[in-house]
Amino acid sequence: MSGRFLHIWRNTPMGREVLEASAFFCEATGLELHVYVPRHPQFLMYFGDDVITVPLDGEFLHAPETAEAHAEAVLTRHANLAWKFTAPVSFTASTLPDLPVDWNAMCCPRSLSDLSARIGLGTIGPRVRRIVRHATFPVLLPQPVFRPWERVLAMVGPTDSSLRAARVARAVARAADRPLELFTFADGREPAEIERWFADRGLPDLRQEAASWHVAEGDDFLDALFPVPGDALVVLGAYGRRLVRELLLGTIAEKVQEALPNPLLLVGPRVDEEALAR
Repeated sequence: MSGRFLHIWRNTPMGREVLEASAFFCEATGLELHVYVPRHPQFLMYFGDDVITVPLDGEFLHAPETAEAHAEAVLTRHANLAWKFTAPVSFTASTLPDLPVDWNAMCCPRSLSDLSARIGLGTIGPRVRRIVRHATFPVLLPQPVFRPWERVLAMVGPTDSSLRAARVARAVARAADRPLELFTFADGREPAEIERWFADRGLPDLRQEAASWHVAEGDDFLDALFPVPGDALVVLGAYGRRLVRELLLGTIAEKVQEALPNPLLLVGPRVDEEALAR
């Protein structure tokens, strides 16, 4: 796999753990890690006609005199990692940098809070959710404390968004040389109905490649998540292509990130399914 991965550096111990997660993801998949060390309290990302302003909480600007040195100390421990510091492509205003958007993946902190008091990369609120909805790349939400993942688990259901996520999961698993696993929440559906959906959507090849496929029965989604292994990178769809969201951030994905300690890879509706396969 070739391409570029964006990481926004936060010069704190928590930021160190998040950077470890990004470094591991890039080392495993072969992506080049680009680390942005912020010097301003916000930045812009231009996704076509949509301009997203992303505020940063104070921790991202903590101790700027040591920021690059601390990030470099983490990254130099990864002997097989290709990385570099990156800079804004331009400035809309003197204190408002513009970051490029032609990435293959990006890292954001884990929280998916709806709180509007802190809308930024410290707690992922509406503006960063817009990144997921408009980006052509998936977004990694790491664990608070870094832990390597040994398998890739795709959450698959009868929606276009989950099918797209499953294909991205397959590309990641292939690049990282990790086993691919499938997880489906039956949600009251009969096994035959799930089988028909897999057949209709051309998923037999995914099933054949997957090391396992777990179908969680019952109507308690939280209980259904219990078998998900803790050493898996979990890949799930974040939005549908239509106005009606097939998988809502704030509902299913919120429950997943609250219940699972795993790193999550969110695949939005505009993600190029083949981008991570190149």
